[in-house]
Amino acid sequence: VYSEDESIVRIMSYGIGSGGIMISAENAGETNIVVEIDDLKFSVKVIVNEAITKFAIDNKAQNYSIGDTGNIFSKMIIEPANAYYEKMTYTSSNEDVLTIDENGNYKALKDGISYINISATDTYRNWSDWAIAYVKGNSSNIVITNLPVTSIMSIQRNTTFNSLLTDNNFPILGLNEYSIKLYSQDGIELNDSSVVGSKNLIQVEKNDDNSILATYIAAVKGDVSGDGQVKVYDSFQILKGTVSNIELDEVDTIIRDYNDDGNVKIYDAFEFLNDAISQ
Repeated sequence: VYSEDESIVRIMSYGIGSGGIMISAENAGETNIVVEIDDLKFSVKVIVNEAITKFAIDNKAQNYSIGDTGNIFSKMIIEPANAYYEKMTYTSSNEDVLTIDENGNYKALKDGISYINISATDTYRNWSDWAIAYVKGNSSNIVITNLPVTSIMSIQRNTTFNSLLTDNNFPILGLNEYSIKLYSQDGIELNDSSVVGSKNLIQVEKNDDNSILATYIAAVKGDVSGDGQVKVYDSFQILKGTVSNIELDEVDTIIRDYNDDGNVKIYDAFEFLNDAISQ
């Protein structure tokens, strides 16, 4: 038993009687594994693909006017360029605002906000990333910048939007020409008494033209479900994520990382479970 090109596939061990051959993929490419027994010779082609190292939407804030169309894949960054992945999956959290078909073609329908999620699978893991689509009837006055890490706002559990506003988190609130608004993940505006949940959007908007001056994504530690509380369900979801090695974005990492070490482990799930039980 041998590989015709050991720089691509290397034979680690084999057992002719049991029919088991263990190989190691060394580099991307194609080669043949050859088995010779007396006068018989068999070969099997093996293809080694490049693995994805980066999977991201180029801009977390997507600005559209009603009627805009295009393909969201053009905004993707996938490295290396020849990386192998299975078919992309595209979803929009609010299809009344923006639709996306199975090929990534989108259309902006009406004013509002929608989360765009793109996912794919390579040989080893699931990859996904998200962006926020802002759709306006006339987007010429909208001011949106790419969302950096500093636009993620860590918020204590069970915090109402009204208390968040009155705790001097937004000094700009004292100026009458600005408003601070809270939106759900589906782009629905919430009232001041609403509890702020994970991945809610907090926006600073100008009253005269509704232009968006700042956007914050809420991150409530332990609150996976997005209701602003930490419950047993959230702990189970965190535990499920640790054992399945799902790819987490920065917001999800903040939500699930109990001890702030930058990693989400089984320990974090158990600590959040203790919190949920002791409340």
